[in-house]
Amino acid sequence: MAATLAGQLYTDNVLSAYVRVQRVELPAMTQIFVRNDSDRAWRDVRITLNGIYQYRTDVVVSGGHVMLPVSKFAIRDQQGKPTFAPRNTEPKNLLVATAAGTYEAELRE
Repeated sequence: MAATLAGQLYTDNVLSAYVRVQRVELPAMTQIFVRNDSDRAWRDVRITLNGIYQYRTDVVVSGGHVMLPVSKFAIRDQQGKPTFAPRNTEPKNLLVATAAGTYEAELRE
């Protein structure tokens, strides 16, 4: 019984991240919402959409969030020039990587 309970309480969400896809009708766009539900700030934050498009920020405070349209995620070339994700990019997965660890989520409606 203890092993069953431990299995039920286990989470691989070491960042205490909350992730949600939010669709907006007018103007038609898809937004990605990521909230820091931990009691510590995240530092050196990299959010990766569908394994290729990234958004970076220095800090997300405890209780803070990032909400971005998919078109704000980008691939950067060697000079740092961004190529932004198309507005109609369908979110499939999201990786939140920080100095303290990572969390990966499959995005479904």
